[in-house]
Amino acid sequence: MKKTEKGPLFFFCTFDYLNSYLPNSGMSRHTISSYSMALTLFRKFAYSELGISCVDLKFFQCTRECLYSFMKWLDEKRGNCPSSRNLRLAELKAYVEYAADIDISLIPILNELLTVRPCQVESSIREILSANNMEMIVRSTPNTKRGYRDKTIILFQYETACRISEVLSVTVNDLFLDAEVPFVKLHGKGKKERIVPLSDNMVYCLRNYLEEFHEDKSVQSNTLFYSVRGGVCHKLGVRTVQVFLKKYAEKARKDDRTIPQNVYTHMLRRSKATELYRNGMSLELVSGVLGHEQLETTRVYTKASPEMMKSAIEKTSLKGFDEKPEWLDKEELLAKYFGI
Repeated sequence: MKKTEKGPLFFFCTFDYLNSYLPNSGMSRHTISSYSMALTLFRKFAYSELGISCVDLKFFQCTRECLYSFMKWLDEKRGNCPSSRNLRLAELKAYVEYAADIDISLIPILNELLTVRPCQVESSIREILSANNMEMIVRSTPNTKRGYRDKTIILFQYETACRISEVLSVTVNDLFLDAEVPFVKLHGKGKKERIVPLSDNMVYCLRNYLEEFHEDKSVQSNTLFYSVRGGVCHKLGVRTVQVFLKKYAEKARKDDRTIPQNVYTHMLRRSKATELYRNGMSLELVSGVLGHEQLETTRVYTKASPEMMKSAIEKTSLKGFDEKPEWLDKEELLAKYFGI
């Protein structure tokens, strides 16, 4: 460990953190890349704004004021939105916490940095797709082999409410269509596996897909969804799915204007989660389907419908105030009131 008069250098354990600790903690490649970017941005901030090289930056210089300045720099110089700035802040705090585990002299600095508050993020209504919207999008796929593949991918993500990265990582061996309760084994974040049951319609669709795309012995791919380029099977990319989903959504919107303007893959996951919740599935079960460890994460995906709120209001409404006033039917009483 490299130490100076006022403690260790800020980046003394960065290499081990990114290349050993995070991978062994089950972090995905994309998550590790995000942590690496946070540290890179902080290095650039320290050099450009504080005039301190990465080989000279020390932990004691990373104060609350320094982090607030870093957040301001992300806003003004890089145009990061509040949620992005909050993510970078959380990733920096996580790194300092790791360093404090190695060197306990850094605990006071960690405690100070933990008091840095994240930016306020305006809550916005996130658009979802109704079941009718989804049906229109699925029906917009062409009646071709590729169109059937695209339709199956769209249906699979919606029916399982999984992440698009999980969809594209599913292998043929992950499908258990002949089980008493058919299911798929998904490989989620942090190398965590979970089981999601499959509906009868999804099982039927997948059987047809397997017959069309995996019966041919020349297909050298165990990946469920693939593309063929130059006679070789390749794993589909997220952008490929995003492009054709957007295309089919735009086509379907011509007949159904309630479909949101910008349809993207994660919207399918959120829409299915909301649909499950609105149809009576408990928040705990929805959380299990989504692969969330904390219920608070799931709450973002589950919004009550106006019908659900109306039903709840009706059930708790005070009764006995909807009766017709008796005096309205008493003609003689009314006549006496008017003096006639």
